[in-house]
Amino acid sequence: MYSNFTIIAKIESYERYSVAYVDPELTRYYLSLVPKYFCANSQAYPAHVTIIRPFEKPNGYIHTAKNCIIEYNNEIQFDGIYFYLNCWSKEISEIRIKSGLQEYRFNDCFHITIGNVK
Repeated sequence: MYSNFTIIAKIESYERYSVAYVDPELTRYYLSLVPKYFCANSQAYPAHVTIIRPFEKPNGYIHTAKNCIIEYNNEIQFDGIYFYLNCWSKEISEIRIKSGLQEYRFNDCFHITIGNVK
């Protein structure tokens, strides 16, 4: 049975993008649950939820949030390359909307990538 869990993430903004860093133990744990025959690799980047991607064009809104609450579902998703967890955050949604961006890039959620088969 799958469930939703809540975590706190630290928001960091850089010149061209923003992310919410999550505890790396979260992604290590879920990656350990992926069957070994997938030969899954850990991500090259620290565990995070992307808020604003470098290629997106925000309107200049400056947010002051330092932390956010993220709710994630523990069902591991796989798209053929990436393993990830679906997640949601009111704070991240608010930042994206106030920045003039669509709330979600695709589907109706954000995601935490836990590994890949590259």
